[in-house]
Amino acid sequence: MKPVWGGGLPVLGRLPEVARDPLGTFTAAAACGPVVDLGTTWDPVVGTSRVRLVTEPALVERLMLDIGRFDKDYRVLAPVMGEGLFTSAGSVWREQRRQLQPAFARAAHAGFAEAMRAATRARVATWERGGTVDLAAEMSALTLDIVLRALFGGEARELEHEVSEGLRGSVPLLDARIWLPSWPDRVPTPANLRLRRAVARLDGVVARIVAQRRDSEPRPDLLGLLLETHGDPDDPAQARAVRDQIVTFLLAGHETTASALTWTCWCLDQHPDTLARARDEARSATGDLPDDLPFLSACFQEGTRLYPPVWAFARTATGDTLLGDWDVARGDALFVSPWLLHRLQDQHPDPEAFAPDRFLRDASWHPFAYLPFGGGPRTCIGARFAALEGTIVLAHMLRHATPRFLGTPTVLPRLTLYPSGDTRVRWVG
Repeated sequence: MKPVWGGGLPVLGRLPEVARDPLGTFTAAAACGPVVDLGTTWDPVVGTSRVRLVTEPALVERLMLDIGRFDKDYRVLAPVMGEGLFTSAGSVWREQRRQLQPAFARAAHAGFAEAMRAATRARVATWERGGTVDLAAEMSALTLDIVLRALFGGEARELEHEVSEGLRGSVPLLDARIWLPSWPDRVPTPANLRLRRAVARLDGVVARIVAQRRDSEPRPDLLGLLLETHGDPDDPAQARAVRDQIVTFLLAGHETTASALTWTCWCLDQHPDTLARARDEARSATGDLPDDLPFLSACFQEGTRLYPPVWAFARTATGDTLLGDWDVARGDALFVSPWLLHRLQDQHPDPEAFAPDRFLRDASWHPFAYLPFGGGPRTCIGARFAALEGTIVLAHMLRHATPRFLGTPTVLPRLTLYPSGDTRVRWVG
């Protein structure tokens, strides 16, 4: 069967609408069927690509598990992220995953937790009761601090401002490349020139992080593992491999969790009884791990259900094939949207409700109907890191004070589901 045409313009289909309003367009297109043709796009790196939207959990499962027929192709992000764990594919990805997995093994979690506590306590100490802060900005700064402490070592924190500025300059320029055609990188368009400058700043900061570590004692963190694996600083290929992984984890490792934390706080703010229950659990418990705080952990999970930080991702068909009964051609980009999957009525009853208790019961939904950090073999390597971080940060935050929003944030789908608009909060006792 051919995918259902989703309507819109000839050839481009609904892609211009997706670029303007991706969540609204995805939601409308999903009503057309389980596999929807959104149109055809072109990119100087990838070439011509037909864009499909897959909305049925059973088909998503096949798509995510069969990485031989459907693999990532995120070369459009390569100007910033290079060929790191997020953008690599095939045998390159498998080797990278094998090399990096020890840095996220369960044995490392105690060290992660301590770094998370230290960073959160330091940030919390700056929040005055009765004072006002921009919560989205605070969560972004906090999660970046956590990533630097936990994965790259204490000395990298000295460059936190430079890292933040480099990332801030790069991400919006990547957003614009995802849905619509862009000029090749070698063409000196204003956007390409801005991206080059942003990447140059980022590369300079990464070089300083690496240089600082080479001048200090080895440590068993992610950066130490990278330098052990790619140890020759005079080999350009090895230096580039280290650079690409550092940028990948800086980008993917803090904006996702910052978004999830901000949206979870918003959900709690809108449900005072749930907020009181979460605050009471945090303040009465002696620990701060997910097992110590089951309801608070469930609040974070429910926040990521309603506002999944990775709201869409794609797989590319490596050859002509079938997805269930649906025809797929080589090069087709098949998009999956957790934003849609997490709102399927038959999977999540009362899907728009913030109901953390659903995560305290045995999951009744299809395993691929809840994908806040992806699924299958390419599940985010830091998914457990994020779950641990979410609970620890919320626990120490609520023990200090309660954030109450002064306005209403708006959803801005970028590389992550960014909380835009008014994200100011006042801290109350």
